[in-house]
Amino acid sequence: MLKVHRARRLSSFIGVALVASSVSLGCRTAKGPAPATHTKPTLDLSARQAPSRLSQYGYHIELVDETGDERHAGELRAWVFRAMQAVSETTGGASELVRVVAREGSGGATTRDRVITLKLPEGPRPADTTREWVLPHELIHASFPSLSDRDLWLEEGLATYLEPLLRVRAGQLDATSMWRDLAADLPQGAPREGEGGLAGTEVWHRLYWQGAVFWLNAELLIDRRTQGRRSLHDALCVWALADGSARDLGAERAFTIMDQALGEPILLELYRRASASGIEHQPAKLLAELGVVKTVDGVRLAADAPAADLRQRMTTVSPRPCVR
Repeated sequence: MLKVHRARRLSSFIGVALVASSVSLGCRTAKGPAPATHTKPTLDLSARQAPSRLSQYGYHIELVDETGDERHAGELRAWVFRAMQAVSETTGGASELVRVVAREGSGGATTRDRVITLKLPEGPRPADTTREWVLPHELIHASFPSLSDRDLWLEEGLATYLEPLLRVRAGQLDATSMWRDLAADLPQGAPREGEGGLAGTEVWHRLYWQGAVFWLNAELLIDRRTQGRRSLHDALCVWALADGSARDLGAERAFTIMDQALGEPILLELYRRASASGIEHQPAKLLAELGVVKTVDGVRLAADAPAADLRQRMTTVSPRPCVR
């Protein structure tokens, strides 16, 4: 199945917005501000560099630089390596070749199956840390089996939730800043009256932020039900490894095999409820359970919170890294 993940306007949880008009999401168009029009840049095809092959952290990536700007080739390669390093802890890499195509553009990215296209403004790749999240987010999409259109919220929510945590674990992002941004931005995923189930949603805040709330709730629920013996990381590793046998695994089957890895029937029922009825929990309450409390100056991390230990583990490299 052809699946397209487009750049979207997000605030600081996963980076400052790239372009305010980016509201075309997944295989659909989300409800949001009308997109601006941009002149398609003219590429000097004669200046394209030969593809590079990068193999590390379980990934085999073909990097195609169509920008014609050799000054930043090293920065682009370094960006790809940072993304592979961060994402591989939970995915173990990918069983198939992933192509990363860099083109001049106004900012943003798309993922079609195993092909990631980066639309880069002029300058270093990325030009600053506010765009650093883009490639890891897209690589998460390329590392898991595709789901049906009705479950796009699971995929976008997972990439939104997981990307900053993985970059913290890889030493690429400061943990305190990440929690501050999460406390500021996750409330966008609060349930709203009359929204109903998430299945087939096309609404921006539901695809990304309510999807992220779902995965945070799953993280907490797994920790409680298994008394810390298993984590969301363990479940996601099993799902990522399934890509070698089934491109479109299907959400029901994906959650079934994740529950088998956890040894508890946890995630399938959680998915069914959210799909049919929507998000049940307030983001602020979930964050408070972790000891993440928003303050005037940023965030306070409470050591005596019920799930304070889990909060520490969420930003620490797992003792069970995902390996193919």
